[in-house]
Amino acid sequence: MKLPPLISLLISCTSNLLLVFWFALALLNPTEHAYFIFNTGLILFSIEFLSIHSGGMLAGTPKEHSLKKSWFHIPIKLFLVSLYSIFVLAFAFAFKNYWVPLFFIFSLVGKVFGNKAKESPTNVALSIVLFIGSVFLIVMTASLWESLFPFPAEVFAFKPENTTGMFVEQPQTLLVWGVLYYILTAITEIALFVRRPFAPS
Repeated sequence: MKLPPLISLLISCTSNLLLVFWFALALLNPTEHAYFIFNTGLILFSIEFLSIHSGGMLAGTPKEHSLKKSWFHIPIKLFLVSLYSIFVLAFAFAFKNYWVPLFFIFSLVGKVFGNKAKESPTNVALSIVLFIGSVFLIVMTASLWESLFPFPAEVFAFKPENTTGMFVEQPQTLLVWGVLYYILTAITEIALFVRRPFAPS
């Protein structure tokens, strides 16, 4: 059953805003969410490109396409979802974090239903620009976020060993990035929905 575009948009925005909520919650209460900051948040950032790529691939693949051999017949979209799931589950097992698949699903659902709402192929390049642009902005203003959201010392006890980088040493930047990026993603989906071409009646 095909959902109305507005319902698809609501699902997309809800998925993105749930991710905004988790990043914002950790930013405002870092002591209670230190595990999320240094584990789930870092992994989600790392696999966001996979979400962007998989969202674009699923959107750009016709529903009727399938992998056909003499002994099996698998819809191509089911094959792609299974393939991406293997990568995400590998991250979950490697880091012993089973929240990762759930957050990845939120991210992917946001992209897939955003595409359905627009009734046009997902612009993967635009998603990549949002991702890179938001990272660049956060990196350039890192000292500001560290000043606005000072974290207590006990939060850093959860910092993974032998891991460095701005998002580890200044975890505020990771959380602000998550809030900014997923808000921008939701706003972009709304803007593209409003600008979508309407089918003639």
